[in-house]
Order: sequence, then C-alpha cells, then structure tokens
Amino acid sequence: MAPEYPYPAPAEDAVDALRFALSAAGEAKLGGKLLFVAGESSGAYLAAWSVLKLRGEGVDVRARIAGLALSFGIYDLSYTPSVNQYCGRALVGTEDLKLLTDAAFPPSRYSTQQRREPDLWPLYADLKGLPTALFMVGTADAALDDSVFMASRWSLAGNGTQLKIIPEACHAFTLLPMGDAGAEGRAELQAFLKNLMK
Repeated sequence: MAPEYPYPAPAEDAVDALRFALSAAGEAKLGGKLLFVAGESSGAYLAAWSVLKLRGEGVDVRARIAGLALSFGIYDLSYTPSVNQYCGRALVGTEDLKLLTDAAFPPSRYSTQQRREPDLWPLYADLKGLPTALFMVGTADAALDDSVFMASRWSLAGNGTQLKIIPEACHAFTLLPMGDAGAEGRAELQAFLKNLMK
C-alpha cells in the first residue's frame, strides 16, 4: 500500500488475488469456491474496484460471488461532503483520509478531473451486474457519505444492496474495542454473510 506502493500496484495485486481465487487453481489451493469478498477502509475500495475490473474482463461476478461486505470504504478521491466538512475527533479524520489518499494518488499525478474517473473510483463507475453488497459505516466517520452515496448508486444500478449506519461509530470501528458499536457492526457482517449462504 501507499506510500511505498502507490496506485496502481495495490489495485493490481487485489485484482490478481481475486482472479486467482475464482480460478480452478485458486479453488483447489484454497479448498473451495470463493463465496464473498470483503474489505474495510481502503480494502473496501480495493474489493469494489477488483470486482469492477473482473466484470470488465467478462467475468460474471454476480454469478461467481455471492456478496461483498464493504465497511467504511472510501470510493471518491475528489472527496465527498462528509470528508470535507468533518470536524470530529475520531481515530481517522479529514486530514488523515486526505493524507492517505494523496499518498496513494499523488495530486501531482492525478488532477481533480482524473480523481473522478470511473476507471479509478467506483463511485463514478457503471455499477450494473454486480453482486449483492453490504455497505457499513458509522455516523462518526469522516467517510460516511462515501458509503451512503455508493450504496445508493449500487442499488440504483439494480444490485442487491444493504446499507447499515451504526450510530456514533468512527472509522475502523469493527476493528477497535468500541463496545456496542463494534459488536453491532460485527453482528451485522455475520448476519449478512449467513443470510447469503442460505
């Protein structure tokens, strides 16, 4: 990941890993078929981006992948209103998100217009024909709008969509000892995955 390995290295690695997991060799190596793809924060971006890339290569990702679990993702490098207007004091705030995304996509190489290109950012892509997805985010997350906007566009494209907004949860809340918020988030993920396995 950035800054040591800026875009496109992490994205290409994620696509290669997903492509392998869906292959016969991958299924043999991993001991079964890939059912779900999940990611948190930049991992949610990479998961969504990888599925879009494989769909672009002709893979029927809706038939091959039961669902995506995307938690507190960042899907718009031009920054959504919640990123620009966030004034909370949570773990990851506006300056942190901008620092991290600028390391991966240096402003000197990516203009404002390029930061909205569908090939780079899922929020601006054609989202038709994709698996069901859970978008989960907390109300105290600077990237709240990213998940809300992405879930809206995912649904409008005709894909199964669930949006879960956890009150007072900050960025990375499922990974931290956040009491009820963390427990609620983990329970939502488990319920989503179990439901798709029925």
